[in-house]
Amino acid sequence: MVVTYTEWSFKICLSLLYTIVYKLSEAIFCRLWSRKGDWIFSSNLFMIISELTAQRQRMRILMWMAVLVFAATAGSAQDKPVVVVELFTSQGCSSCPPADALLDRLSSRNNVLALSLHVDYWDYIGWKDKFASPAHTARQQAYARAAGRRSVYTPQMIINGLDDVAGTAPMDVADMIDRHSRRQPVVELALRQSPNKVRVEVKPLRKIGPSVLQVAYISTHEVVEIKRGENAGRKLQYTNVVKRIDRLRKWSGAGPLTVEIALKQHEQAVLLIQQEGHGAIHSAVLLR
Repeated sequence: MVVTYTEWSFKICLSLLYTIVYKLSEAIFCRLWSRKGDWIFSSNLFMIISELTAQRQRMRILMWMAVLVFAATAGSAQDKPVVVVELFTSQGCSSCPPADALLDRLSSRNNVLALSLHVDYWDYIGWKDKFASPAHTARQQAYARAAGRRSVYTPQMIINGLDDVAGTAPMDVADMIDRHSRRQPVVELALRQSPNKVRVEVKPLRKIGPSVLQVAYISTHEVVEIKRGENAGRKLQYTNVVKRIDRLRKWSGAGPLTVEIALKQHEQAVLLIQQEGHGAIHSAVLLR
């Protein structure tokens, strides 16, 4: 289980609030109950009430401090940009299952948007990948050309459209995600969902240049029994399998933009805002 910074902050503040309430209740009990178990109704009652009032004021200040601490930590966590991890994989690749499992773990992180793109260039060795698409292969090759690389491979992870890491190197992947998570957001997104569509307002926080809005339609969980090829006899699980990526429209990146994206019932999709020419992914969000 992955615990985020915000979740830890909430637990700390909840613990603090519990302590405050407990201490206040304890003080009231001790002040109003004598050692003999008799209720105190004496000339000291006024002094006790005054002392409890002062203590209540101190507790109120502590409670507000706890709320402010939680609000500050929650805001800082939400301000962190989402890191998009694209895994190029294949059911016919014997090296890919560990990377597929790693992608599944990454998908549980709040600051990671993990996508599984199955390529078709291993289909000839005995098992045709049911999720493979020539479009995914073309996307991987386009990333290679944009970065000046001469070849592609599986399992390969592309981080935010910029950096490539072997999917079999979890520590390198973690380091790259951490590096990208520290960057400043360049695009602000606001979503308004309805049953059949999602309205997205896009606002640049600085000039980012020509970009492309893309919608990736995904299946969140798939299980496949492999009967032939390098992974024959294995039952493999896949997370956020990309079925297709549609190019929604171009965007200059110079000013605000509003788009509406139609979605069928129970259809799940991701919006990607990417520099034109398979460059950096500026922002991404799960539409539903």
